[in-house]
Amino acid sequence: MRKARRSASVDIKQVPFPVIPRHIKKSKEGEFTVTKYKCKICGYIYDPEKGDPGRGVNPGTPFEALPDTWVCPFCGASKDKFRRID
Repeated sequence: MRKARRSASVDIKQVPFPVIPRHIKKSKEGEFTVTKYKCKICGYIYDPEKGDPGRGVNPGTPFEALPDTWVCPFCGASKDKFRRID
C-alpha cells in the first residue's frame, strides 16, 4: 500500500497576490487604469473596458489578446497601426 504524498508548502508572503495583468497600470495616485491604444491613422481609441462588441470582442479584452485579424472599426487599420497611450 502506497503512502499519500505531502504537497510542498508555499510561503504565501512570497506569492505576488493579486496578480495584476499587464494591461492594467497603477497610477501615481494609487488608482488602477487600463492601457488604451490609439489608431495612428484615424485617432480611434481602443478601450479594453468597452471591447469591440460589433466585431465580437467582449468588454475586458486587452489589446494584446485581440486576434491578428482585428482591424480598426473606423478606418480598417491593422493592429500594428495602433500605439499605446498612457
